Amino acid sequence: MHKITIDANEIEHLIIISTLRASNNRISKKPSITIQSSLQGCIGELAFAKFFNFYPDFTWETRTHTGTSSKWYDFRLNNGKTFDVKTSDKDSFAINVKATTLRNQPDYYAFVSTPLVNMGKQIQDQEAVIHGYTTLKHLQEKGYVSHSGVTPFYLVKKTNIKPLTKKQYA
Repeated sequence: MHKITIDANEIEHLIIISTLRASNNRISKKPSITIQSSLQGCIGELAFAKFFNFYPDFTWETRTHTGTSSKWYDFRLNNGKTFDVKTSDKDSFAINVKATTLRNQPDYYAFVSTPLVNMGKQIQDQEAVIHGYTTLKHLQEKGYVSHSGVTPFYLVKKTNIKPLTKKQYA
């Protein structure tokens, strides 16, 4: 578990990026992705980037139904391995089952927790916790599938996550 501080200025920038991402999703007919959920994801991605001392890539591209988007991961490491960062303010994480059937899949899912940002108040520094990672193969073999949402999703508990180390970068 690694604690990373995201400062108020960084969060202000992430709010702008999240607003643009959410607008793009509405245009793409995906209104379920809100500014707040996009902001959560951006904070998780920035925490991951800071942990590995990477420059974060906050570009986006709508994923096609065949999974042929060129931007189907959040990070590609120097060793060629790809990571998709999942961020939550809860005690567990969700990965949409249908999304895991697309052709292009990341090598790893990294999990970050952080509280929701209250955009109605003055933005303050926030702590993000990187809990670890898992693989799609591990999810498919041992993951719990929940049917409590609109579509089925893998429910990943913090206790089922392997610790993330900088060795994944090597």
